Amino acid sequence: LLTEDNELAGIITSKDIAKAFVSFRKHTPDKYQSSQIKELIAGDYMSENVETISQYAKIPQLADAMLETGYNGYPVVDDEDQIIGIVTQSDLLKLIYEMETQ
Repeated sequence: LLTEDNELAGIITSKDIAKAFVSFRKHTPDKYQSSQIKELIAGDYMSENVETISQYAKIPQLADAMLETGYNGYPVVDDEDQIIGIVTQSDLLKLIYEMETQ
């Protein structure tokens, strides 16, 4: 999630979604759940202080970071720390597959 100034405010991970859903189900009466789930705000459930990775990072550095943190994806930043993309475990698997099948 980005701020109005295009700076990284946080990300929503699958763990964040799971925690939000469990909390929602626990604290919202059944008869209101289908209407109120549409009102949840992403920023209320995001992970803040997210690590990023430079666009110049080597693939082994990215893989090490993913293994160390457990992140499934990393926001990629340019020289000005602006988000320019995200690289995921699926991207890495696709790269490995392409390298192995060439």
